[in-house]
Amino acid sequence: MKKATWEAAYINTASKKVGLFSYLKMCKHCEHETKYTATDKRQMLGNAYQRVVICNECNNPFIEQWT
Repeated sequence: MKKATWEAAYINTASKKVGLFSYLKMCKHCEHETKYTATDKRQMLGNAYQRVVICNECNNPFIEQWT
C-alpha cells in the first residue's frame, strides 16, 4: 500500500461530474467509483471538508470531499 499522504492522495484523485453543480471524487488509478476506507487525515478547506481515503480495490489513497 502506498503511503497515505495529502500529496499522493491529491495526485490520485479524479473528478466525475454528477448533476448540474456537483462532482464526485474518485480513485484515478481505478478510473471508476470504488469502495474505500477512511484515514485519520482530515481538513476543512473553505466550506468543503476533505479527507484522505484508501481505495479498497488498488490500495491507493485519494481525496474524498463534501460540503
